[in-house]
Amino acid sequence: MTAKRAKREKPGEKKKEKAGTWLYAAAAVAVVALVAVLLILFSNPSTPVAPPSNFSNASGAVKLELFVRAGEPNAKLAQKTLKTVVGNFGSAVSFQPYYLVYFDGTDFNASGGKAEVDRARHEACAFKHFPATFLAYADCVNEGDSRENCARFSGIDLQAVAACEEGGEGRELLEQSSRVSQYLNVRPLNSPTLYVNTTLFRERITVTSVSEAVCAVNSSSEACRNVPVCSADFECPNETLVGKCVDAALPTAECEFSQPNQVNLTVIDSSQCGPCNASDTASDLRKLFKGLSVTTIDYATPEGQEKARYFGINALPAFVFDQSVEGGESFAALRPALTQVGSFYVINADAVEVHQLISRSEVNSSLVFFAMSHCPYTAVAEAVLADVAKALPSLSIQVKFIAAVDENGSLIAPGGAQELAEDKRQACVQKLFPQKFFNYTLCRGMDLNASWEGCASGFNASRVTECAEGNEADDILRRDVDFASQVGASGSP
Repeated sequence: MTAKRAKREKPGEKKKEKAGTWLYAAAAVAVVALVAVLLILFSNPSTPVAPPSNFSNASGAVKLELFVRAGEPNAKLAQKTLKTVVGNFGSAVSFQPYYLVYFDGTDFNASGGKAEVDRARHEACAFKHFPATFLAYADCVNEGDSRENCARFSGIDLQAVAACEEGGEGRELLEQSSRVSQYLNVRPLNSPTLYVNTTLFRERITVTSVSEAVCAVNSSSEACRNVPVCSADFECPNETLVGKCVDAALPTAECEFSQPNQVNLTVIDSSQCGPCNASDTASDLRKLFKGLSVTTIDYATPEGQEKARYFGINALPAFVFDQSVEGGESFAALRPALTQVGSFYVINADAVEVHQLISRSEVNSSLVFFAMSHCPYTAVAEAVLADVAKALPSLSIQVKFIAAVDENGSLIAPGGAQELAEDKRQACVQKLFPQKFFNYTLCRGMDLNASWEGCASGFNASRVTECAEGNEADDILRRDVDFASQVGASGSP
């Protein structure tokens, strides 16, 4: 008798997402067509592929399946949270980790390279042989202690783990992780992703939210009587007061409320820029700072231009806090997105939606498009742009790629090493053979798993390889990273 498998909702299915679009549009018809196509795609999930043969299903205990990039900061927080949840619920829940690695044809790879693969293999083996104490061990290592100390603390035999890593068992565990994550379309940029009994968990992963999800499936556990009221301040919502979670994640947790401190924000906007509407960002900031007081200055005025020069602003709208933000309830959370200038704090351009560059001269009949080569919506958008290019041959269309530079100074892409390699090839085709660029991207969009050389029609593939594997492509993408940072582009299309 074959057990019927429960279909899992995949990240992005049945949920319309807000696309991070930023286009210099020269033809309104192109934008309308692009948006229409994207809305259709976002509202219609793709047909799922067949599940792997060892695809797991929950039975009995509520199953918690966590997909992570090994060692990634948010993954560490998720592991810490689930350590508490699993400890509270005991046998009422069953935990299973998966790691976001992939097979590149030769060996396993990951967004963080070999070090991430090695860590994923180590954790997978540690869980396989010591599931009961794995989360305690992982959390201990995540906190910065040595593997040896953490192993002694949690009762893990590192020799047994090493034997698993060095033998075929470790490889099999990574293969299982790869198959399940690919089936569910969980990508590296989705780390961490949690499934509760085959259902995608859409809330932020906290002790409170996950515990409530477990109890919604099975409320008979004793732990359901002691679910903490809150595990973080954001779980204490109030329209006008500042909520603080006291005794966070403990059964004694409670929300305390107080009057907000006033936080002063200056918005530098432009009356001459139609799309430069700062109201959405201001509304989002009001959710972070209940006592927000907003003053708007037009960039066209002498005061606006002087402030823009002083704060080094190169894109509008711009958002500047005075020192009062330090007393705001969400200052610590927002701090990574702020640049301090004297006693003021400027929100970085890549943290908000900007519409007008004031640091570069206007270029007529030009369109800049930001792409991630492995994003399916990018492929659809580029098909539209290919038609626009044919209809408007005088329009200059330039594709720039969304990437980043890690702490080691290396380029990384949201979709991992495979996407980065394809970004480099596309950048080289655009530079060396611009007339063939859209032909190439349209071909690649049909099947990214196929050999890229099959799409190298009408140009020298060897020259593209030389460019993509050398400094040439690296330099192009680093310039794209800088430009995207200046204009606040962080998504595709």
